[in-house]
Amino acid sequence: MKKCTWCWQIKGLEEFHSDIYQKDWKASKCKECKKIIPAKKNCKHCVTEFQPLRKSTKFCSIICRDKFWNYERWLKELKCQCVKCWTIFKQERKNNKYCSKECKNAFDADTRNRNTDYLKGLRKIKGQMIESKGFIYCQNCHTSNSLKWEYHHIVYRSEKPKHKHLHNEANIILCCIKCHNWFHKKKSNRNELIKERSLELIFWPLTQ
Repeated sequence: MKKCTWCWQIKGLEEFHSDIYQKDWKASKCKECKKIIPAKKNCKHCVTEFQPLRKSTKFCSIICRDKFWNYERWLKELKCQCVKCWTIFKQERKNNKYCSKECKNAFDADTRNRNTDYLKGLRKIKGQMIESKGFIYCQNCHTSNSLKWEYHHIVYRSEKPKHKHLHNEANIILCCIKCHNWFHKKKSNRNELIKERSLELIFWPLTQ
């Protein structure tokens, strides 16, 4: 007994033609179903009429099938969002991140201004420490023994990415590795610094 893949009826092996490529040496379709010719279809890629061997076939050839699926993948890759104006556009190249040259120039100018402000704030903090005590120390636990010194934004970059005073001296603190990890465990650990430096007025509203 065997089940036909076309009419889904269980029939005897005598009603199936022999097929060497099957495990049971019998074809997947029964003799009656092989006589039935499916209706003609239009190819999904080239829109030409063809006679399908199965109901599920959508393409007239393997070449049309490969071209269709490669074209759809290509379209998905081309759809991208501009980094500056956040508009969806089609990429001319794979690595394009901007919809126009104007957006690219504006984004580059913004990053340059932010980086210069950030570096100026870091140099001022280090200079004030060396002038006052003659060495660098953690502003949270006041230790001078650390393998690495790290700068921490009290109000995170992810919270206010385009704020004017993000890289201001009041928002940056120099700390050791332990204190930096401690600040990132909970947002409530920064509450004392926010009150001392009155950052609520600058970066209002803040989530805790």
